[in-house]
Amino acid sequence: MGFCFCRSMANGYSILTWNTLCTEISIKENFPKTEEKFLNWEFRKNLIKDIINIEKPDIIILQEIDNCEEFKKDILDELKIKRKLPNKARWKNGNFFRSKS
Repeated sequence: MGFCFCRSMANGYSILTWNTLCTEISIKENFPKTEEKFLNWEFRKNLIKDIINIEKPDIIILQEIDNCEEFKKDILDELKIKRKLPNKARWKNGNFFRSKS
């Protein structure tokens, strides 16, 4: 699980990209050296929400979201983030959001 935040001085846009670590593989057996709290979805979800809320990026790119409806309700709706997605399939395979209308 890791993220990168960049702000372009040339065009004024900021981008946040994050591999959120899908819940299916986030078990101690797969990540023996990782602190247990980072494998817990509730902890990661709150961390993601906090970073998005602090940085307020224009564009958000998230990978490995395997619980889309929960994520939408708990993060996107709560932070009032508008989704701009090409189609429903992209929601499952690659998640692109724009946080400002």
